[in-house]
Amino acid sequence: MDVCWTFARELLTAGLHDAEGHGDVRVRPYGYDRTVLEFHAPEGTAIVHVRSAEIRRFLEATGELVPAGLEHLQLDLDRDLAELMGDAL
Repeated sequence: MDVCWTFARELLTAGLHDAEGHGDVRVRPYGYDRTVLEFHAPEGTAIVHVRSAEIRRFLEATGELVPAGLEHLQLDLDRDLAELMGDAL
């Protein structure tokens, strides 16, 4: 069974400094320049340690592509709905 987690960049940003997240995805600092990502599913929990600098680089790069707060401008709801409904017709 595949599990897919979706979460906001804001969770990563906040998780660099304090424990954040309630539910399936949690982020928290761990020691010097490490961040822990926890992914919870019925089958168990995956705990991933990432260098905080890598997360900061990712956030910077994605922020250049899609600035924070402007994510809604990247959506094409009509196309996305048509794609979702295409299988139902």
